[in-house]
Amino acid sequence: RFKPTDAEIIWYLERKYHGHPLPVNFIQEFDVFEDHPDTVQEKYGESQEGVWYVFSSRDRKYKNGTRPVRSVGTAGFWKSSGKEQDVLDKNNVKIGRVNALTFKLGHQPKGTSTPWRLKEYRMEKY
Repeated sequence: RFKPTDAEIIWYLERKYHGHPLPVNFIQEFDVFEDHPDTVQEKYGESQEGVWYVFSSRDRKYKNGTRPVRSVGTAGFWKSSGKEQDVLDKNNVKIGRVNALTFKLGHQPKGTSTPWRLKEYRMEKY
């Protein structure tokens, strides 16, 4: 059973970023902002316990800006559903951030809620 902690997910991200092999193959690579989550499920199949672990790029909304693209074509958008949280290692050193997102149908800033949820992790260093 694959159920990594937040700190372990950051460790996997760092290994992937530096081109090192990963010890497990439970993490797929695809663009989560490419299509409606239902379509992603159809393409990539069922997951372990209803959870997918995915490497996906984080594109910026504006070339020189910091805001990420959250729209999913014409299907909807991922909306932040809380405040970003720090991810700490065993020595309480900040190694990353995690943000909870909810998929909404329609256009920003409004939208219709769906049951789809996403946790977006990013490394502190990069």
